Amino acid sequence: MKKIILILVCMCVSYNMYAQGQTRDFAYFNRQIDSLALQASVDTLRRIYGVSFWQSNLTDKEKKKLINKARKMFEQQEYSNLYHLGHRIISDIWYVRPYKNSIEIKQILLELYLQFYFYPYRENNILEWHYHDLNMKNNYTPKAKKRIVEILEGKKTQKEYDIWLQYYNSFPDEFNSTKKDAIRLMKRREIQNDEVLKQIYDSLRNEYAKEHSKRYFEALQIEPDLIKIIGFLDMKECVPILQKHLQEGLDNNNIGEPERSYRFALAKLGDAIQRQYVLDNHMDIEEFDGNLFAYFRDDEMMWKYIEVNYSSGKIIHNGSESSYPASYATMDNVYPFIKNLPEELVSPRFPTMNGYYQWAKLLYEWLMGNKDKVEFDYNIER
Repeated sequence: MKKIILILVCMCVSYNMYAQGQTRDFAYFNRQIDSLALQASVDTLRRIYGVSFWQSNLTDKEKKKLINKARKMFEQQEYSNLYHLGHRIISDIWYVRPYKNSIEIKQILLELYLQFYFYPYRENNILEWHYHDLNMKNNYTPKAKKRIVEILEGKKTQKEYDIWLQYYNSFPDEFNSTKKDAIRLMKRREIQNDEVLKQIYDSLRNEYAKEHSKRYFEALQIEPDLIKIIGFLDMKECVPILQKHLQEGLDNNNIGEPERSYRFALAKLGDAIQRQYVLDNHMDIEEFDGNLFAYFRDDEMMWKYIEVNYSSGKIIHNGSESSYPASYATMDNVYPFIKNLPEELVSPRFPTMNGYYQWAKLLYEWLMGNKDKVEFDYNIER
């Protein structure tokens, strides 16, 4: 018995030592970011690695110092790699676990993310889309909302274009065919001169960078997630320009996710025509994500979703190996938002999926038999 106790004590001590050894302080992250910045401070495009804050215990003051390092990376105009690293730092601090960021830190991160929205090269989206929690609205300051309007209006600057031109100029040779083109041109002209080859190559590289940076920069626009955020934040002042962009997209046959996001945002902001369009065309279980119930907070949409999907006979594929009937998937998505469920339908636990399928049938029957009494709660954690 004593041996067992001794072993358990040793295991606990070892675990605590391991956990303490894994915890990183501000000095460690400060050095790590400085080291990455030094590696990124070269003219040629490089692969940029982020910073893992999983085992961190940083104060808000310390996080602000690290965020300020990212800000300085955006403000410099010499190395494209630093823009990429700046985005990575913002993202890495945003997703830090298990420690949660304060509202102040989230506000600072979102403002910075939106300020440099059109800079290369964002890999992760840090926008708050947990629509069930209305407190998320507090993370968007008046400054952030003003910037969202500018992004929606497509306001871009010459400085941002110059940065994209610099970014394309930083591509190594293997990312484009300009060197091979220059060599082929030399052969056709029967010229054998390294200096002339370099001049032709540089000229072709410049044209390549100008062409691609101009095309890519002009194509940059607000992304669907941010369009939906406009609806979530109740930014009714954006209704006219949202309607304008939606109509322009329809006129140009630009349909798909952007179109749907414009319709969703407008419906959320009270556009009766778009709300009806969503009801008539976008309630299919394969495109109407369960989080959207908390986004719209609209009981009619909930009932329409059940009507369209429960008896559709569809099979919903979840990854490559599992699939479920739409009847079960529908009830599984609706269930978290039902406020006044009878106790026997709450938190089911079954050994096989057949038990869950039967539970979904009983839940559906209860919903249909109590339509006048059912209450939905869109603020709960899902």
